[in-house]
Amino acid sequence: MKALRDALSFLTIIKFQSDDFDAVRAMNAFVYVGFLLGGVFVTVALLLGDSFLTPLLILTLWVSLTGALHLDGLMDTADALFSHRDRERKLEIMKDSRSGAMAVVAAILLLLIKFESISQLTSLYIFFIIPALARIGMVWSMKTMPYVRSEGTGKMFFEGSSAGVLFQLVPLVVVLMLLGIKPVLALTAVFVVSVLVLQWWYKRQIGGVTGDLLGAQCEVTEAVMLAFYAGFLQ
Repeated sequence: MKALRDALSFLTIIKFQSDDFDAVRAMNAFVYVGFLLGGVFVTVALLLGDSFLTPLLILTLWVSLTGALHLDGLMDTADALFSHRDRERKLEIMKDSRSGAMAVVAAILLLLIKFESISQLTSLYIFFIIPALARIGMVWSMKTMPYVRSEGTGKMFFEGSSAGVLFQLVPLVVVLMLLGIKPVLALTAVFVVSVLVLQWWYKRQIGGVTGDLLGAQCEVTEAVMLAFYAGFLQ
């Protein structure tokens, strides 16, 4: 429960008063935060049915419940990595609170992809799976990529070890199997390829990851999986 409390406090707008926040412990519950977000989206879909407002409300909740944390990371990442500057300058740009043209374009395109994909979905199970997988992907990158800043919000997640993160795969596999074996294999393959491509790009650009890059990874993998599932797997 402490892990879930810490994960919710970090990844969502739901905050708990605590003097013993543990980032490494929080990683053990990232998948459950994904499930909870999915539960909210499924509830909205069931209550509103086929209303034209359903995709818009789900997308609004997707952004607002996470405090636009990952969307902000996507925007900072777009400004930095598409700036064609050197590594140090890219890291400086990611720290800049101002948003440039690439940030705005990236955010608009991603939100349009998500909105259109949500509009086409017919299976509610997918709302549990995609947010959970995307957050597992963040943990994966935290465990396999170096953190390139000497300090920063994300650094605390890279300190120490957390053997418990692997146990998140158990409930995830159970939920995945609700889709059936063929969609599971296809969606998992798309997820793995998406993460690996982003990790390769991050290493090429700055040699590792930052908190912003992890947030961008979460947003991009969610959008890619949504679009692929809506377009090819239903």
